[in-house]
Amino acid sequence: MSGRYKQMRQRFILLEIKKNKSVKINALAAQLARGENITAALTYASAFASLAVEREGASNMPEHSAVIERLHSLID
Repeated sequence: MSGRYKQMRQRFILLEIKKNKSVKINALAAQLARGENITAALTYASAFASLAVEREGASNMPEHSAVIERLHSLID
């Protein structure tokens, strides 16, 4: 593996980490603004972020129904 390839891969991984943190914070803020308690908001934000990193592109964020489905799959 070339040094250039490794450098590009590391940058991509860092971008994905930053994207996940940003998505999680935004989902958390949205839930808190809706009046959810901190535990429910953090749980929702984690499910949202887990779905977001499975998709490519910032415009391809998960729908609310997909997040609810993910949360129910964790309970079952």
